Amino acid sequence: MDSWLSEAKVHLELLRPCENSMSRVLWWVGTTSPNQAGQYLDDGSMTKSILWDPGEAGYAMVWLAKQVLDKKQVSEGTEIPTIGKIPSLKENTITYDRPLILDKGNRKQYDF
Repeated sequence: MDSWLSEAKVHLELLRPCENSMSRVLWWVGTTSPNQAGQYLDDGSMTKSILWDPGEAGYAMVWLAKQVLDKKQVSEGTEIPTIGKIPSLKENTITYDRPLILDKGNRKQYDF
């Protein structure tokens, strides 16, 4: 078994039977990078992978750091340009529900 698959984190919203000889028995669920998942997305044994968009996450972190340096208030509902309002802020953790969902059609757009 590939190490990326054995280390995959569960995302129940993407549960689906895998397309192999055990498709009636196994469900593969998890996260992986586009390059690691490529051959599996292309051959159909994997239909989707989910992760965060690193460009979007980096932008948000830099934008937030600038707000802190400028001593501006950041709270739930604060608008991060191009990303949207902060839906959840607890202590120093911001949670967004904006996953990057990879599939056969879009995975080549992300080279990592």
